[in-house]
Amino acid sequence: MTGIVRALATVVMVAGLISIATAATDMQHQSGQHSESKHATMHHAMKADSAMQGEVVVDGVVKRVLTDSKQIIVQHQPIPQWNMSAMQMKFDLADGLLVSDFKVDQEIHFRLGHKNMMKFTILELVME
Repeated sequence: MTGIVRALATVVMVAGLISIATAATDMQHQSGQHSESKHATMHHAMKADSAMQGEVVVDGVVKRVLTDSKQIIVQHQPIPQWNMSAMQMKFDLADGLLVSDFKVDQEIHFRLGHKNMMKFTILELVME
């Protein structure tokens, strides 16, 4: 009887090891697919990012003033040069601009700079 129990225990242990090895192989395969997909997404984002670099002049309305972070939230008009529709966004303020220069509901005409992914800075207010 003891021999049968040992044989059964060995079969169960081997089956468990095979299951673990199969699961590990599947995870590596899925991880490889994810990495390729992630790489393609990052490549697309980098291409879009380089197309958006530079400066544009934009109209918008101040929605919030974030004193602690030296940022403002603006509902801006479309930016066709960057293929960007109208939306509300948070912008950093360049040196020389103060959050006290901005008030909620203030209409602004501004020069906007973009240097890297999701980093937009109001460079100056433009007087018409």
